[in-house]
Amino acid sequence: MYKSVLCFYLISLSLCAQEFSTVIFNDDFNDQILNKKWLFYISESKQIGGELVCKMPKNAKHSSVNYLRYEPTRDLELKLKFKLVGNAKYLGIIFNDKKYKGSHAGHICNVHITKNNIQLREGKTGVFELGNRAKLKSKTLDQETKEQLSKKEKNFKYKFEKEKWYDLHIIIKGSDMSCSINNTLVGKLSSEGISHKTKNSMGLSVWGQAVHIDDFLLMSK
Repeated sequence: MYKSVLCFYLISLSLCAQEFSTVIFNDDFNDQILNKKWLFYISESKQIGGELVCKMPKNAKHSSVNYLRYEPTRDLELKLKFKLVGNAKYLGIIFNDKKYKGSHAGHICNVHITKNNIQLREGKTGVFELGNRAKLKSKTLDQETKEQLSKKEKNFKYKFEKEKWYDLHIIIKGSDMSCSINNTLVGKLSSEGISHKTKNSMGLSVWGQAVHIDDFLLMSK
């Protein structure tokens, strides 16, 4: 009996490992210069000492965004290491479709990390949907919409220490998005917008100075 259970467990692990088998992009930041596939918006980010040091300009009014573009896909797996340094307020990992016009900036879903919290959010039919965004900006959000938006995100308490490295693992599969820290599942969100089939961009959004990134790996099926 024990051998049968162990065999089933090993087979399950093997299948999970093979599910995301296509490398979209990986970077250990050890090359002499930063890979040109990295693009930047309002950013002072630099590759230093085998790490990507993500910095927001001091007087900027928008977060620093360090992003990649790739062929459209629905399901994704992201692994990276990060640490919060100095006055870093948050790290956001956001998945977009830059051709989609139904949400602000084509935002589809994201994971938002602060020193005490991890938020999983579906923005396509949530806060970034153009009608909802207009209501939020004009402060005319009705109760029904508020209740709908509350189902588009989940928050999980998690205390992060400054200057400490953490392993982040995000899986997007169908309408589900999960987040693990240091190989332990923190939380999962299910929402229809997550299943958007043509995600073609992923960004690291940083407020403050600085968030360090290493061992970046983005994969699809």
